[in-house]
Amino acid sequence: MHYTVQQLQGGPLYSHKTRIGNWNEDMELDTIKKTDYQMKSTGGQMPFNSTLGKVQHSYQVVPWTHSADGCLRAGDSIMLRNKKTGGELVCDLGVRPNNIDECYRLHTSKVHKGPVSRNVYQVMKVDKADIFGADNIIRFG
Repeated sequence: MHYTVQQLQGGPLYSHKTRIGNWNEDMELDTIKKTDYQMKSTGGQMPFNSTLGKVQHSYQVVPWTHSADGCLRAGDSIMLRNKKTGGELVCDLGVRPNNIDECYRLHTSKVHKGPVSRNVYQVMKVDKADIFGADNIIRFG
């Protein structure tokens, strides 16, 4: 943007109200900025709206699985808690490290919100059939 001598010397004292310099251009630029802001705010395109949407999605309540026999099966939705710290393993899906395709930041949180989308994980088997057969029970060792 080019400033007039009056604007450079006077700083904030000169504006489109004083009718010196490029007052008409300044007034038009202010009008354009205001209409652009109003369009973005009514259309939900402000940065705050996208952040609010991510937070609401992260704290959306989701179901989790409880097995009567105590076995962990493929397809179960579980929450993981650190026994020593009492923190739950959480993942913010909206935050991804740069230059890496499938990588997410995981951390623990002591704020217990219950089963929400940021701390419920679905257990999947790597292979359809393993040495134990084709059942859905997850085994360790």
